[in-house]
This record gives sequence, structure tokens and C-alpha cells, in this order.
Amino acid sequence: TVPFRGEERVLFSHVLRQKFAGDTVELTIIREGERIRETVKTEPPPQLVPWYIYDVSPSYLIYAGMVFTPLSVPYLMSEYGHRWQRYAPVGLLESAMYGIMEDKEEEVVVLTQVMASDATEGYEDINNVKVLGYNGNPVKNLRHLVKMIEENDDKFSVFEVGNSPSSGMLLIIDAEQAEAEGESILKQHKIPERMSSDLKRWVKLGMPAVNDDRAAEADPSSSSNNVDDDSEDEDVTAAAKMAADQRKKA
Repeated sequence: TVPFRGEERVLFSHVLRQKFAGDTVELTIIREGERIRETVKTEPPPQLVPWYIYDVSPSYLIYAGMVFTPLSVPYLMSEYGHRWQRYAPVGLLESAMYGIMEDKEEEVVVLTQVMASDATEGYEDINNVKVLGYNGNPVKNLRHLVKMIEENDDKFSVFEVGNSPSSGMLLIIDAEQAEAEGESILKQHKIPERMSSDLKRWVKLGMPAVNDDRAAEADPSSSSNNVDDDSEDEDVTAAAKMAADQRKKA
């Protein structure tokens, strides 16, 4: 607490709320018995869960009928409506409202639903839980999960899910069965791709680290970029030819 008026004291958070992003604040720090003065510029803490997403399609991964996506407030609104703060699971609310990003690559991955399949029999009622780990390793973000699944050589894929560590459960999937049934599950549910276009492109680039990924996207000589550019050129050429044919008919 900090002094307020007279003998009254208030929470230190009251002082923080009086500041705006970009304000300059002078701090007095006691370190090893020595009083030090430092001047810092205030910045809003990086939110773990994004509240707004503009002009970007959501990333997703489908594995053995299990659908994974990063947690965001627009996702919570789509699941629970405008009163999502009342109806969403407490674990997801805690991350969305109070979660602070400690690493620039950190995000909350959610298992949104489990589509019926032989590989996931018995798990169909599980939905909207955080993915805490995969084969004993903590999940940093959706790309990290994709990378671990793609590189898995174990017989089983073991997912630790739950909206808190104390309520976690293990989902054990036969990796060979998941691979064998993957296409049929997508076909059954009329889903064209097992992952979003951004993840598909990233996998095609060899699943590089974030900085390497940006470099590859900026490199015009990248073979993956050339493949995408060629397909886009073909689409443009086809569209132009179609328009020309229609003008001739007119």
C-alpha cells in the first residue's frame, strides 16, 4: 500500500492507474542497502491473450479430429457470446483478462473440440480446454505444438489438457492411427485442410524459428515463396482469360 491522505492508505495499483502509456516516472529503488533513483517510461503490459484481431484468419490445427487454435477474445465471443466474461470457463477467463505475456512467442493454445473418430473415441465431449503439454513438454504456442507433432517418433501422442494444472487430464492418441485416419476425418467433416494457410506455409518453409521465418518470407529466392507466387500468377492469368472470354461473348 501507499499513503493516500492523512492516515489513509490505498493499494499501489492506484498509483499505476494514474499513469498513461508513455509517461515518465521516477522510481526510488533500494538495492543492497543503497538508495538508487531511476527514470523509466511506462508501457502497457503485453497481453497474453489478444483482445482484437484485424484482417487475419485464425490459425488452427486438426490432428486426429482434435481442433487446436490460439485463445483470443474474439474466439471467446464466438463461443459464449457478448457475455463471455460470465459464461466462459474460469481458466480461460483468467488467461484472457489477467494473463501477461512473458515471452514474445508465448500464447495460450486451446483444444476447441474433438470430432468423432476411432482415434479419439471417448474424448468427444472435451472442448475449450487449454493445452498444457505434449509428450511431457510444455506447449509454448500453436507453432510449437505443430512442430512437436510433426517431429514425433513415439508410438503415442499424449496431450495434457485442462484449464488449470490441478484439473489437467491426459489424452492418449495412437500416432499411427491418427496419421492413417487424418484424411478420412477431414473428408467426413468436409474440411479442406488440416491446418490454416499460415501454418501450412510455415511447415513448407521447414518450421524455422520466428526470425528465420521472417527472413525466409522476405527472401524472393525462397523456393516456397516461388511456389506460392507461381500459383498466384496462374490464378491471375486464368481470371484474366475468363474475363476476356466473357467480353468476347458480350
